[in-house]
Amino acid sequence: MKISTDKAVSIVIPVHNECEVIEKVVRSIHEEICVNLKDYEFIIAEDGSTDGTTDILRRLEKEIPMKLVHSDERKGYAKGVRDALRLASKDIVFFLDSDGQHKVTDFWKMLTFIDDFDIVSGYKCPRTDPPYRLLISRIMNTFIFFMYGCFFRDINSGFKLFRREALVSLLKISNDLDFVSTEFLIKAYLLKMKIAEVPVIHYERQFGESRGLPASRLPYATIRLLIGFFKIKIFNTFI
Repeated sequence: MKISTDKAVSIVIPVHNECEVIEKVVRSIHEEICVNLKDYEFIIAEDGSTDGTTDILRRLEKEIPMKLVHSDERKGYAKGVRDALRLASKDIVFFLDSDGQHKVTDFWKMLTFIDDFDIVSGYKCPRTDPPYRLLISRIMNTFIFFMYGCFFRDINSGFKLFRREALVSLLKISNDLDFVSTEFLIKAYLLKMKIAEVPVIHYERQFGESRGLPASRLPYATIRLLIGFFKIKIFNTFI
């Protein structure tokens, strides 16, 4: 479903070493979303790529209206996402990963929910992640359900719409946890924000493993996340 809208939208994508797919992703976002928006900004936060991604983006920058933010040194996925989202200035913020695993036109489906919700989160349907990522997701979902009594189909989804005022509130209390999308959803739930989950198409990753949170970091990142939310539960604080 593709429609035009009068809503002002910030489109934000973090990028690191995605030379195989980044041009296709950027062009798809521009052609399927940007040209149908009357008021938008397209923010691409490039995070210390070493594979030629930066050169591709600088070439595209001359052709496609965008704000390209480059970092010479790698910040890491979570910090890169937070820094990129802080640049958004429009009323609605659309955040998506740059790995080409989502159908960007699902943005329009999600947009129809934003008038009634603070966050609209896309859940992968069907989900094509490898088994170890599915296992990690089930562990987190189970832990969070028993801790807080809430359930999300895809708690760490990298395909979300935010009302900007809700996003600003979440960024103020966001820590340095690696699962930044999970942190946002849990803290939004605890703040009693209105959250919708909408099914979105998910494609299998075609080139290498995830650049955001590689398999080698998953156990450590998961333990840190669980400890972080245990502290929130026990001490009733976001700090």
